Amino acid sequence: MALPEKQSQAGRPLSIRAFADLAGTNPRRIRRLIRQGRLRTVINQAGETRIPEKELERLEQEKLSRALRQSMEMQAVPTTEIEVEEESQALSGPIVPLQRHEAAMVRLGYLESELGTTRKLLQDSTTREVDLKKRAEEAEQDAISATVRAVEAEHNLEEMRAQVIDSTFRAMELEQEVGKLRERLMEPWWRRIFPGKPAKDD
Repeated sequence: MALPEKQSQAGRPLSIRAFADLAGTNPRRIRRLIRQGRLRTVINQAGETRIPEKELERLEQEKLSRALRQSMEMQAVPTTEIEVEEESQALSGPIVPLQRHEAAMVRLGYLESELGTTRKLLQDSTTREVDLKKRAEEAEQDAISATVRAVEAEHNLEEMRAQVIDSTFRAMELEQEVGKLRERLMEPWWRRIFPGKPAKDD
């Protein structure tokens, strides 16, 4: 960690936020660079940490050097690494279609399973629909039969009522005939022989 130095002739001292604004970054990164010793600081009379304006040039040069180094590293890739990478791609070439084929087979198996399940559900639904229709038809037939039986029962009841009425009239007629027979039986015997003669006094 760099120790703060007294203000020198290194340029105008800037606060961390002002330095960050000029450097196009944020104060957090500037504080991290100070802790790493990559930026020099000075202390003003109030005891506040300031960064000399000259440090902007050094920071910019450091950025350019780092970018140049990265560019050179990218251009200096060994030929052997390129060959190994090409060989690896060549070897993995047949593997990729195989993996895709296996994935397609797994997907096909899953779809066939789902199709089988859907067909079974459809078949069960059709069977249940047929069964419900059959039950509905049977219930309708039962209802028709019950209606017919009810009509027949009502007709039979009417016939029974008519028979009761006829039987009642017949019973009344028979009762009258019995009454007449009783009256005749109560008459004297000779009255039955001589119906025109008046009855004698005893």
